[in-house]
Amino acid sequence: MKLKNIFFALFFLTNLIALYSQNGIITYKTKRTKIRKTSNPEMTRKITEEVNRSSYVLYFNKEKSFFKKEKNIPLYPFESKFADISTGANKNWYQFNGINKDAMYNTEILSKQYIVNDSSRMKEWEFFNEIKIIDGYTCYKAVNKKLNTRSGNYITNTAWYTTDIPLPYGPIGNGGLPGLILKL
Repeated sequence: MKLKNIFFALFFLTNLIALYSQNGIITYKTKRTKIRKTSNPEMTRKITEEVNRSSYVLYFNKEKSFFKKEKNIPLYPFESKFADISTGANKNWYQFNGINKDAMYNTEILSKQYIVNDSSRMKEWEFFNEIKIIDGYTCYKAVNKKLNTRSGNYITNTAWYTTDIPLPYGPIGNGGLPGLILKL
């Protein structure tokens, strides 16, 4: 009888730990109709096609996440590089669910590796009373406006996050919300 109770307790604890561990993988696809036009309309078309062929993966657990572009064979290798830059997917992003809610990526400058902290992508969200259902999850709207220091214009990111997965991660270093970003 005691052995049966011990087994039940271990089974219950194992399932409780699995329930709260919140490990997962989410795949994002891009769908962009507007892209900054180049002087060559054919090049613009090819960049747009490469952007729309791309997919990305976010691996996450309770403490951290890792975001990267999935490997694919580009139809137009030259334009594919511009597509990666225009989506921000030319970098692998790391996010940490600590006190500061950090977002970082690695970059190489003059053959030296650097870690760049761009945690502004995890802060200063404005929340809205709008709801959307995405893949069966109830999602809420948040908007982040960030000044582009090169152009002087504001970049606006609209995120749809779900509190059903209460982890502050999302694509391309964006996060810091009370739930996982399902659409950006």
